[in-house]
Amino acid sequence: MEAKALDRPKGPSSEELTMIKSIEFTNYRAFEHIKATFEPFTVVVGANASGKTSLLRGIEEVATGNENSSRQLNQLRHQGSKGEVKLSCTFYGSVGEPNGPFHRVGEFSFTKTPDLFGADKLDGDFPFLFPTVRYLSLQSAAISKPTDVTQGAQIQVDGGGLAAWLVDTAGRDRDRLAMLQDAVKRVVPGIDNVTYGVYPKGGVGMLFSFRGVEHLSADKMSEGTLFTVAVIAAVLDAKGPSILLFDDIEHGLHPRAQRELVAVIRAVQTSKPELQVIATTHSPYLLGELEPHEVRILSRAPNGETECKRLDEHPDFERWKNRFDPGELWSFFGEDWTEAVAEAEQPSA
Repeated sequence: MEAKALDRPKGPSSEELTMIKSIEFTNYRAFEHIKATFEPFTVVVGANASGKTSLLRGIEEVATGNENSSRQLNQLRHQGSKGEVKLSCTFYGSVGEPNGPFHRVGEFSFTKTPDLFGADKLDGDFPFLFPTVRYLSLQSAAISKPTDVTQGAQIQVDGGGLAAWLVDTAGRDRDRLAMLQDAVKRVVPGIDNVTYGVYPKGGVGMLFSFRGVEHLSADKMSEGTLFTVAVIAAVLDAKGPSILLFDDIEHGLHPRAQRELVAVIRAVQTSKPELQVIATTHSPYLLGELEPHEVRILSRAPNGETECKRLDEHPDFERWKNRFDPGELWSFFGEDWTEAVAEAEQPSA
C-alpha cells in the first residue's frame, strides 16, 4: 500500500457486495426497539449511553448465525422489559460458492429469538452462509501485552494476540506485513517500522522504530499508535465476506491521523470489496472524511424508542450540505431531530 493521498475514493456499490443491509432489534440490551440500515462503510454517532455498543454487539449476536451463543438472548433482555427478545437481520449480495448447490444472489433474512426452553433459535434464509463477523473493543494493555505465539495468531476482541498475528503474517504473507507497516507509517508520522521480538521477561511482543529510536516495546507507545496497528491489522486480516465492528475506532488519534485511517480503510476495501466496516465514534473529524449517507445518528427518545437515522435524512440537509462536511453537520444538527423525523414517517391515522 503506497503512502499517497487518496481523494476520498468511492468503494463499490452496496448492490455488488455480500454484507448486512439492515437490522431490527426488540427488547435487546439498551433497546426496546430499533431499526437501522448500513453501507459498506458506516460510522455511528450518538450521545453517551445512546446504545452504540449495544448496536454493534447485537449485529455480532445475530449476524454470526450461531444458535449456541455463549450468552443466551434471555440474559441480554432490555432492562424492565418482559417481552420477547428478537433480533432480525437482512443481508444482500451473493452467498455460497458460485455454481454450487447453495449459491444465491439477492436479499436474505433471518431472525434470532429464544425458544420455549430459553435456548437461541434461528428462523429464515440460509443461516449458515453469512459473512465472518468480528467485534473489536480495543484495549491498549491487551495490545501491548507479550504473547505466547503457540496459542494461535487470532487477534482477540480487545486486541490481544496482535504480536502473534505479526509473527504468523511475517511467516505466511510478507506482502501483507509490508502493507501494515506502510499503512501505520501513513497514519502515525514518525513511525519507521513495526515488527516483533522476544521481550526480556518472556513472550513475544511488538517492537517499534520511532524517529530513529529502534526496538521500542509496545508499552512505550501511545494508545493511538497501538490502536492504529490493531485496526489496520484486523482490516488486512479479513478474508472473504467479512463484517468488522469497531467500538470507538478513532480512540487516541489526532484529527489528521483519523483522516488517514479512513483513507487506509477505504483503500483496503477497494481491494477487498467483500469487506464491510461498521464503527462507532465521537469524532467530528473522522466523520468529515465520510459521505453523509455513511453516517448514522443514534438517539434515544423519552418513550424508550431508539432512532437510527442517516445524516442526510435531516430536514435541513439539502440547505447546508454544500457548506459543511458531515462532521460539522453532526455538530450543528445534534441528535434530537431523529425523533421528529421518525414521527413524520409514521402513517397518519
